[in-house]
Amino acid sequence: MPSPRSADREGDPAPDGVLGAGPGPDDARVCLDRPVLVGNLVSGGGWLLAPMVITASYGAWPLSLFGAGYVVAASVFLAAVYGRGPMSWSAEALAWVTPWLVAVASWAVLTVCLESRNLAAAQVPESSVWVWGLWWGAVIATPLYLLWQLSALAVRLLYVHAGGGSSPAR
Repeated sequence: MPSPRSADREGDPAPDGVLGAGPGPDDARVCLDRPVLVGNLVSGGGWLLAPMVITASYGAWPLSLFGAGYVVAASVFLAAVYGRGPMSWSAEALAWVTPWLVAVASWAVLTVCLESRNLAAAQVPESSVWVWGLWWGAVIATPLYLLWQLSALAVRLLYVHAGGGSSPAR
């Protein structure tokens, strides 16, 4: 089996289909955009700090733990996407919509799980329960995601302005 070969900075696939940005033929590491990663992690951590303190006294700390996992995973995803270099508008839109859809789905599942007893007692059909969950998932996730990304943009701009790095040209 041939060893993985790196792709160039533009994201073209290597002949064997492996994407990477490493310097050598055996190095298929992914480049992360440091300002995007730092901005998202700092912003997400800030937004999670207050709810973590508040929910800890109510025993809802698993929600904060799940939120922290989501913030880390979405931050690494966005940093990896932006680390690949310039991209089209459609690719950039898809990069931002993907974590939002994951947030909507996560909140939908959470709301259905938390309210399933109440909805079953009200004899709501199961298909309606999931529509209800998706609606609440979108209602909860959308403003939270927008606040997180707007504050991440502010942190990212401060980070770059302070000399912490520069994002690849877009």
